[in-house]
Parts: sequence; C-alpha cells; structure tokens
Amino acid sequence: MTRTPTVEVAHEALLREWPRLRGWLESSRADVHMQRLLAAATAEWEGAGREPSYLLRGARLAQFEGWAEGSAVALTQDERAYLETSLAEREIRQAEEAERQRRELEQAHALAEEQKKRAEAERERAEERGQAATRSRRWAIYLALALVVTTIAAITANVFGNQARATSNWNATLAAQNANVASTAQAERTIAEMAQAQEAVQRATAEVARVEADEQREEARRQASIGLGSQALLELEGTSPERSVLLALEALENYPYTWQAERALGQGVLGTRLRLILQHEATVGSIQWSPDGMRIVTGSEDGTVKVWDAYASSPTYGEELMTLLGHQGDVSSAVWSSSGDRILTAGGDDLTARVWDAATGEELLKITAHASWVHSAWWSPDGMRIVTGSGDRRARIWDASASSPTYGEALLTLRGHSNWVQSAVWSPSGKQILTASGDATARVWDASASSPTYGDLVFILSGHTGTVGAGMWSPDGSRIVTASWDGTAKVWDATTGQRSSPSPDIQRT
Repeated sequence: MTRTPTVEVAHEALLREWPRLRGWLESSRADVHMQRLLAAATAEWEGAGREPSYLLRGARLAQFEGWAEGSAVALTQDERAYLETSLAEREIRQAEEAERQRRELEQAHALAEEQKKRAEAERERAEERGQAATRSRRWAIYLALALVVTTIAAITANVFGNQARATSNWNATLAAQNANVASTAQAERTIAEMAQAQEAVQRATAEVARVEADEQREEARRQASIGLGSQALLELEGTSPERSVLLALEALENYPYTWQAERALGQGVLGTRLRLILQHEATVGSIQWSPDGMRIVTGSEDGTVKVWDAYASSPTYGEELMTLLGHQGDVSSAVWSSSGDRILTAGGDDLTARVWDAATGEELLKITAHASWVHSAWWSPDGMRIVTGSGDRRARIWDASASSPTYGEALLTLRGHSNWVQSAVWSPSGKQILTASGDATARVWDASASSPTYGDLVFILSGHTGTVGAGMWSPDGSRIVTASWDGTAKVWDATTGQRSSPSPDIQRT
C-alpha cells in the first residue's frame, strides 16, 4: 500500500466523460451484433448444403452489404463466401429482371406496331368506302344531268320542227289550225317530260342523301364500338371489372368490328381473373386471410407487415388499412389469431416474434429469446399460447394470455432437432405441436399442459431426404402432411406416426 494520493476512475464515469470511447464501444457492439447475425445466417446456409433459398435478399442483403463495406470487422472465409454468393445471386436476379422487362418492352412494341397496322388498315378501308360513295354520288349526278340535257334537247327539236311545219302550211287555214292543236298537245307532252326529268333528278339526289346517311350511321356505330371498348378498359380499372367483358362483347356482337373492342375483350378476360394486387417493396413471404375473410395480412422482406381490405363491397376494397412497423429485415411469418383480433408476426433478422392489435396496429407483445432467426410463429387454437420455431434448433411455447401473470414468458422449450426449425404448428385440438426441420425430420410433441408427459417427444416422422420445409395437420387432426425440399410430400397417421396406407408420395414433376 502507499499513502500517495490516487484517483480511481469508475467504469460508468469513464463512459460518461469520454464520448469518443462511448462511441467506439457502441459502434463495436453494433458490429458484433451484425457479425453474429451474418454468422448465424452463414451457418444455416452451410447446414442446408448451401441451398440458394437461404441466401440474403432484398433489404437484408443491402443492410449486410453496407455494413461489410463500412466495417473493419474481418469476416471468416465462409461468411465472405456467403455474402459474395448472395450479391452474385442478386446480380443474376437483376439481370433476369432486366431481360424480362426487355422482353415485355419488345412485346409491347410489337403489339403497338400491330395495333398501328390495324388502325392504318381500318383507315384505308374507311377512305375506300368514302371514295366509293363519292364516285356513286358523282355518277348519280352525271346521270341526272344527262337525262335533263337529253330531255331539253328533245323538247327544243320538237319546238323547232313544229315551227317549221307551221311556216310551210301557213296558207292553209285548216292545216294551221290542226298544227296549232298538235303543237298544244306537244307542249303538254313536253311539260310532262320536264316534270319526269325533274322527278328523276330528285330521285338521284335522294339516293345520294340516303347513301350519305347510311355511311354516317355506320360511322356512328363504329365510333360507338370504339367508345364501348374504351369504357370496358375503364371498368377494368374500377370497382366492377366483370362489366368490362360485357361491354366489350356488346361492342363486338352488335356493332361493326373495331380492333379497340377486340383488345378490350382480351384485356377484360385476362383482368377479371386477377382481383387484387397487394404491393410491397420486396418479396412477400407470408400471407393469410382473416378468419372472417374480410381482411388479408402480408409479411415482406422489406420489414413491414400490411393489413388490406379484402371485402369486395367495401369502398376501400383492395386498399391498405394499416402498416405494422417494428421488425428489422425479413418478416418470415404473419398469422391471425382465431378470433381475428390479433396478429402474430415473426422476424428473421431481429430474432423476435411480435403480437399486434389487429384493429389499431398497436404492438402488444415482443418476444425476444431465440438465438437465431425466428422462421415460424403460430397461435394455439384458443389463442392463449404461441409456438415459435427458430434457427437455433429449438421451438418454444409462450404465454399469450394478456390476463396471465406469465404473459409473454416462455412456458416450454422443445429440444431435439439437430438443425434449424423451419415450421412449428399446433394440432386442431391444441394438445400437440408438429415441428419441421432442416435435419430432414418432422416431430410431434405433447403440448397439453395438464398432461404428465407435457413437452415430451411423441414420435419422429422420418423418411424425407432433404429439409422438411413445412408440416400441417388435417382439419380433424387424424393425419399429418409434410413437404420437403427433396421434391416430395408425405402423409402420416397422426396417432402412430406411420405412413398412411395407401398413401403414395406426392412427387414433384
């Protein structure tokens, strides 16, 4: 010991008074967190035999890419390979997307060119019809004029002939009188012939007017067909897309053919098959109807959960009702409670599961106990418990009853899988849980809290040769179906764990 005065610096005081050190530590903690996430993702990728579906994507890939560029943390060879493979896969997807857009653009240009040719042909046919009508009108007028000229010439010849005969017989009084009588009769015939000529001109003029009226009516009906086609396209974008097909059919069946009506019919038939497009900024990995069928919930790699109006008679049909924000990175699961009043979500990157109020969007519960990505989250049938499956090879049961003193706490951990747990679902009775894993097995566990074997393994479903990506119970709980990356689905007896007989595998073709 020494009696020399000394000063001891406490850890908290050092951090408080040395901002630079505090910043270094916070930055280091963030780097360590990101490195651990990358290491966990790399391990799952390696465990799956470098399966491409486990590569980073979307916002998660961008997050790791930016961090790796700006961080001084040295990555392992496997981590570097995982990140580089993910970036290479993204470039391939971007190239494929660019190629797809190029093909669509070429198709659009080809369609536009075809429509242009059709429009040009229609215009030429219209011009030909107009020219033919003009020629018909001209011929009718020429004929009428020729008839008039012929009639006038005949009248003139008759008049001059009568005058000559009257001059040569002027000394004969009786002959002159007879000639006058004959001249009078001829004059009456001339007047009658002129009336006939005038009537012929009127008939020719009426025929020309009729032809013009017919052409105008035909053009009006053609324009009506085009208008019906345009209205059909507008209806396709509105609230009654099925009306689009009816309008296009009306135009094609009861009006002159137009390419606009034909195109509207084609788009209407195609468009009525697709009712809604629910848009995210990245891949949508989870989607489910609400129990009453009035809403849809979606989860995406963009880190958001969205609730949509799915009631066709609603004025907001197809619109986004709310966005649930909180997850960092991929949202791997989004499901409704049986009562439809809550939504359960699971996030990959932030290692959490969350419960939300389905009416207000408020976050009610945040579960943070897994050491790796949370791949799956599922409600018990009564909505009182939750089961989660994670990349840490475990499934956990949680208390989801808000009135319980252990609300939000882990009630049981199911251990036994040798690789990540991809899926975990309750049986219809709520007494058992089915888990599916990257170890190529599915397992059934006792989930009845009152059972003496609560939490015990009931049996293992073995037979797949690849990751079991999903498993589901039949509605009556008597059978189980599992789906694997080996290209098969298998059906099992839920009581014995044996393959159902007869039950051929469902093979990928």
